[in-house]
Amino acid sequence: MKQHYYEVIDEKVYEHELQNGLRLFVIPKPGFQKTFVTYTTQFGSLDSRFKPLGQNEFVTVPDGVAHFLEHKLFEKEEEDLFTAFAEENAQANAFTSFDRTSYLFSATDHLENNIKRLLTMVETPYFTKETVDKEKGIIAEEIKMYQEQPGYKLMFNTLRAMYTNHPIRVDIAGSVESIYDITKDDLYLCYETFYHPSNMVLFVVGDVDPEYIVDIVEEHENQRDKTNQPEIERAKIDEPQSVNQHFVTEEMKLQSPKLMLGFKNQPLEESPEKYVQRDLEMTFFYELIFGEETEFYQELLNNDLIDETFGYQFVLEPTYSFSIITSATTNPD
Repeated sequence: MKQHYYEVIDEKVYEHELQNGLRLFVIPKPGFQKTFVTYTTQFGSLDSRFKPLGQNEFVTVPDGVAHFLEHKLFEKEEEDLFTAFAEENAQANAFTSFDRTSYLFSATDHLENNIKRLLTMVETPYFTKETVDKEKGIIAEEIKMYQEQPGYKLMFNTLRAMYTNHPIRVDIAGSVESIYDITKDDLYLCYETFYHPSNMVLFVVGDVDPEYIVDIVEEHENQRDKTNQPEIERAKIDEPQSVNQHFVTEEMKLQSPKLMLGFKNQPLEESPEKYVQRDLEMTFFYELIFGEETEFYQELLNNDLIDETFGYQFVLEPTYSFSIITSATTNPD
């Protein structure tokens, strides 16, 4: 087991890679009452075109498969997993983003049982045509609910204005039309490709002994017939440098109009460490220009051009990068 010590924040991180490729990280936090665990696969809404393991041709799956798969892994034939976690003092949840899907829980007790339950849940898919068809109606309602949220609409309208071909312009949950094209075969194909241990990471943070956690996980994982696999090949994305549209507007019933400015940056071919550095640099940059202590911010606030919702964000990922500035405003022009 490797140990990393970060002197500036006085924190130790223990790293261990299992024989099947799963990477385990443990951050001991003496005195913490709760333990937090996340089990993450590098599979998100962007991964709609890829080569399945052992195949030579690219396949394309419907938009929203990663999010759909997240829903289905919580469903088991024999038990209600949310209840099972709750009965052992744990709260479970999950989320899907552009580039990952995470399953997680926080617990005050029964840590070993809860870790094994999380691993078993994610590692034992159960899909039938009937259960998949049933889930489509549930997710369709979720998508419609998102479409009624101003902040969500604002974000994806901005992404669609900036990007022409990149799948980041597609809603993470897909569309009502695309999810009805999803089959159980699509789910199993994506599961077998992206839910392999070598494409996943397990994080444990709490008042725990790293050796104890390693023993729990290794004992469980050694029962699986999995060996380390090569990196998954994803289709290259052909995205122009220019923006798709310069201006987008949409009417909704709101107290105050909302404005978002998007700046499309070019991805950087740099190491992961450099990505963290660039992120920190841009955070400082925006704080110096737009922060609450600046004359610029105070002037806009005094002139009622922005309100307390004013904010900014810099995003840098391997295939996309952008900056956004947003606020509610009575005078968007």
